[in-house]
Amino acid sequence: MAGGFRVDRVLASALRESAAAVKASSGLCSLFCDGAGEPKAQGALVTHPRLAALLRAVALQDDALPRALALDLPPAEREPFQQAMGDPGLELETPLALQLGETWLYAAPAPTAGRLLARGAPSLRASPVRPASVGSQLAVADSQGNVLLLSASLNSSFGSRFLAPSSGVLLSDLTAPAGPGLLSWACPVVLSLAEEGAVVGLGATGGSAAPLAIAQAIINQVYLGQPLQEALGSPWLQLRAGTDGDPQGCGAGAPSNLSQGEWAEHTRAFATPATCCHRAGY
Repeated sequence: MAGGFRVDRVLASALRESAAAVKASSGLCSLFCDGAGEPKAQGALVTHPRLAALLRAVALQDDALPRALALDLPPAEREPFQQAMGDPGLELETPLALQLGETWLYAAPAPTAGRLLARGAPSLRASPVRPASVGSQLAVADSQGNVLLLSASLNSSFGSRFLAPSSGVLLSDLTAPAGPGLLSWACPVVLSLAEEGAVVGLGATGGSAAPLAIAQAIINQVYLGQPLQEALGSPWLQLRAGTDGDPQGCGAGAPSNLSQGEWAEHTRAFATPATCCHRAGY
């Protein structure tokens, strides 16, 4: 980060599509505009010394990030913010467990599971809501203190388009609190594969397409016996949108074109890039 990074093809495309918004934001333009005030092209260098300095501080001090973020808040809100950041208030709950042959599936308990869906389904049928094109956050923690956190802006480039002046952090667009409706459901699940001795975490964030995405991955992995990468990369059924943009049924989809990352020899991660995601979110 200290030496900067080069604009790749995906970022260059996003800059072209959001050129007006980038140029209108002094923070974004300071990062992504060239000397003539135009969005940088593919291969151009982007440097972000403020964020680089913050990341170095965070690596050495646990309270560096809350203190840096608090500087951009009104004075009266800084201390409560730092206190809240210092105590995230995670509570471990007994998961909803379901046995699928030799595999155990663990999902979030109520109210984030069954009762949430039961409440949300009638209102969704009565008045379909078009999913908002915003980013999403997904976190899963275990009793040993391990936390898996995924943060994505699948359908909205550059998040809120606001660059915090003091910290250099580009804020996401997920500003509303989690609601009780179906469209705010992230549905993370964990599969314990008895035969392989492996634990698989699955998460699909976004809108009404999320439960369908999770269900297909589970079917491919558990019932069809596909390896994990193949289970997630097989052709998908996708929600078909009507003329008003709302989901109107299912149709055959394209392969997921997964990217793969490996580290620590025993951990693998697979992700679906936003270019092949249904707009309601996978």
